[in-house]
Amino acid sequence: MSMAEATASSVIQMINENNYVDGDRLPPERDLAALLGVSRTTVREALKRLSAWGYIRSVQGGGNYVSRVSSQTQIEFLEVRRVIECETARLAAVRHSVDGIKMIRASLAKMQAEIRSGEFGVSGDSDFHAAVAKAAGNNAMCTILEQCCDILNSGRYATLTIDGQGEKSLRDHERIADAIEAGDEETAIREMKEHIEKAKINILKKEGLL
Repeated sequence: MSMAEATASSVIQMINENNYVDGDRLPPERDLAALLGVSRTTVREALKRLSAWGYIRSVQGGGNYVSRVSSQTQIEFLEVRRVIECETARLAAVRHSVDGIKMIRASLAKMQAEIRSGEFGVSGDSDFHAAVAKAAGNNAMCTILEQCCDILNSGRYATLTIDGQGEKSLRDHERIADAIEAGDEETAIREMKEHIEKAKINILKKEGLL
């Protein structure tokens, strides 16, 4: 795990242990650096990641604020994703172009590189689902997923930080990509549905609800 990833995890632990609620302001970067024993540069990079993952909101000149997304909200968005993304997978299997497949494969390579470097693969995971939506050729679907990005990334972080889950998710993505490239609509739908259902189960387990 990179120093920035480890620091991001430490900040989340601090948020949980100190019972921060949505909207609470985090300590300044210099205080976080002293508290966690890392450089301000590392803290800054960690906060950028947490912002991208939907765990905090960064306000220019105004600090960083907790953005807690409840497990119930994450699950509700997963249910929305299941409806939308099973259809994007099907449409991608029917409509994909050579460039569309290249984008999907590039996202898989990015996720694999992130995991191998000790990171969780959140960015590559997000890119994969965006690439599938683009390959489906439906701009409205792309827009919906982009607008839900913060909450979706929060859910990705919640599941991908489970030991070994990054690799499992990557293998799911590879099976979805293979089905899309083969033009196999039914398999693309099934693999996407199973992938999202696994994410739901992982969130429930992490919250102690299963």
